[in-house]
Amino acid sequence: WLTAGFRASGAGVVRTTAEIFAALDADGYAACCEAIARMDLFPSLAAIRAPTTIVYGEDDPATPRAMAEALSAGIAGSRLIGVSPAAHLLATERPERACEILRDAIRMEPPASERLDPGL
Repeated sequence: WLTAGFRASGAGVVRTTAEIFAALDADGYAACCEAIARMDLFPSLAAIRAPTTIVYGEDDPATPRAMAEALSAGIAGSRLIGVSPAAHLLATERPERACEILRDAIRMEPPASERLDPGL
């Protein structure tokens, strides 16, 4: 879930992350992974009207660029941002970049047709 370079860096968060995963109930984690693998929400994407930013780690084997692009294609007006180097836990690996992207996403304006009339 982390890039090889980040794992090799010896950052304390690598050990903490490994400890968190090791403490998880293995059967419960496996069941969650199986549920996610079977889940297909692509048919529902077109219903999303909120400003949407899709962020993926360029080195993520679980959610590769092609999957992120498919999500983005299904959500009108969405933004797609790849982070490199980063894998699945990109917020752990690149917290400053993740926060920057989140701040920008929070500032996004909804389309004019979706805004509430301020006179209400």
